Amino acid sequence: MTEILQPIQQFNNEFKDKHRALTEEYFDKLVAESGVDEQENAHLMSERSKALNKLKAADHTVQNHKYLRGWLIFLIVVLLLATIVTAVVFAKSDNLFFLAILLPIVACCGAVALILVIVKVLNNKIKHGNSVVDEFKKQVADIESQAWEQMRPLNIKYGWNIPDKLIYNTLPHIQLDKYFDEDKHDYFKHNFGLDVSGKNDVSVYCARSGNSCGNPFLLIRYFVREIVPHTYSGSLTVSWTERYTDSEGKSHTRTEYQTLVATVVKPKPEYYFTTCLYYGNDAAPDLKFSRNPTVPKNASDKKIASLVRSGEKQLEKKSREAVKKGQSFNKLANSEFEVLFGATDRNHETQFRMMFTPLAQQNMVQLLKCKEPYGDDFTFEKNGCENIIYSSHSADLDIDANPAQFASFDLAQARENFINFNMQYFASIYFDFAPLFSIPIYQQERPTRHFGECTNHGNIGDFEMESVANYFRKELLAPEDATTPQILKAVPVNVSEQATLAEITSYAYRGEDRLTYVPEMARNGRTYQVPVHWVEYIPVQKQSYLQMQAVQLTREQYLQSNEASDTTILVGGVTAKLINKN
Repeated sequence: MTEILQPIQQFNNEFKDKHRALTEEYFDKLVAESGVDEQENAHLMSERSKALNKLKAADHTVQNHKYLRGWLIFLIVVLLLATIVTAVVFAKSDNLFFLAILLPIVACCGAVALILVIVKVLNNKIKHGNSVVDEFKKQVADIESQAWEQMRPLNIKYGWNIPDKLIYNTLPHIQLDKYFDEDKHDYFKHNFGLDVSGKNDVSVYCARSGNSCGNPFLLIRYFVREIVPHTYSGSLTVSWTERYTDSEGKSHTRTEYQTLVATVVKPKPEYYFTTCLYYGNDAAPDLKFSRNPTVPKNASDKKIASLVRSGEKQLEKKSREAVKKGQSFNKLANSEFEVLFGATDRNHETQFRMMFTPLAQQNMVQLLKCKEPYGDDFTFEKNGCENIIYSSHSADLDIDANPAQFASFDLAQARENFINFNMQYFASIYFDFAPLFSIPIYQQERPTRHFGECTNHGNIGDFEMESVANYFRKELLAPEDATTPQILKAVPVNVSEQATLAEITSYAYRGEDRLTYVPEMARNGRTYQVPVHWVEYIPVQKQSYLQMQAVQLTREQYLQSNEASDTTILVGGVTAKLINKN
């Protein structure tokens, strides 16, 4: 396996195009194996497009008739009002008495004529139009149903690990496991301190383990709950009468109005996702540092140069202060790297220089200054052998690559979705690793402990249990009266070579409406009780049990076995079944 010496250039000039070619080739292979007739599907999509156009035209006609009917109803109302008004006004004059009789008769006749147009013409056209719309809807639904059936052999061929295989074929430096086995789980638990078993505010939404040049990594997506102060507001409009004297000395009364606003602050749960990459490497084992994004998105070269000049002065000042205080910080000659990377809290200058050779510095600067696809959007923390990468672009990444998302009744659309997702998936994961690839020693250093490919025979770790549990429909595991999202926690209660029984606890809240009166003083000096409605969030929880087992089944084999249901699922290399435990 050759080293990645220039991560940015190699991605743009080699890996990106290679991955697209492999992705297109793999999709064509799936289509060929499935036996789906591309021309037949294209014909169905053409018929569907024609039916949709007819449906749109028919619905447009119906809406126009309804719009016209609305206007006619408005005119009828106007004519009837005109009848009443003319009868009343003209009847008062002897000279206009004739008009008082004639005009209402004409208006009434006009109203009756319009009513007949609505009843006899427009209503019939709308009724007929609705039947035409329903017929075209049925035609579209029938075509789609036929297309779904035609595409079924392809839709069940999408496997859980296809995007991972494509990445490995493009770049063997990143090898993802079928599932997060207990071996790597124990490594990250004991070496990184990754243990969320006692934290009821964090759930592992997805955990992807693997190896990079023999070194273990874990790409993990958390679902997090935080209790934050939330401000509720209420208002009350009050009035009072006061006397005043005008400029002429006369006394008057007037009514004053004021809207009083009051607030109360109460705790409220908020939920969000966060994704990070944990990477273990024995290089520079005593070095610690952290860095945050420094280069603004789409910053010009002139802006970056100005940023470097300003930061260089601060670094020189920091170096002088470090010498005076006997601290270890010693500025590198490459000021551009020092300023843009910004790891000035490092604790070991020798190992920092061993890690960031001139080539590593050059690679990192290119990464930080590149504008596509993501730019400098990552946080990098190193704590000895532990490396943690957070990036903005991975915050919403679908790291589980659920194959169900590729299913479609339109082959052309399926091809486009498959290719677009895999290109984005590859780019996102590649640029999470890019800071690590920029450091040559990380590709050269091999771990003292061997991590092979997941064998599918190990026990299932806590992280994988929670991850699998999060794939079930939310209402199956959530407390019945919950009004918020849920945090799922998993605990193994029975572990054997065949399967793992996990207790899944769902932590959520139910909302209870509350009313508080807050005293507020108005301009008249009086105090009023302003009502403020707020929500009290009361914790609720529910226990469920899942039987989990590592399997060798592909998704296609699993779907064809007819075992799939709302209560039995396959995720990666793990099956899970919701069971009743008395």
